[in-house]
Amino acid sequence: MQSVLAELGGEMGRLKKALRTLELRWQETRESWNDPVAQRYEEEKLAELQRATRQALEGMNVALQTFRRAVEECS
Repeated sequence: MQSVLAELGGEMGRLKKALRTLELRWQETRESWNDPVAQRYEEEKLAELQRATRQALEGMNVALQTFRRAVEECS
């Protein structure tokens, strides 16, 4: 079970890193692409992706904490 917990923690870390990378790359992109289309893309696509990713991370964290408690209680 510990390996499952470690794997979930690792996946959360990778997802957080991917989100940070996406946000940094978007900032770089906006330096050269700054028009109404870029603004609409950010509002309609990117913001939703960021929100959904953060929600997924929150859910994964809750699951991880629940699993950890279960392991502790069953040990």
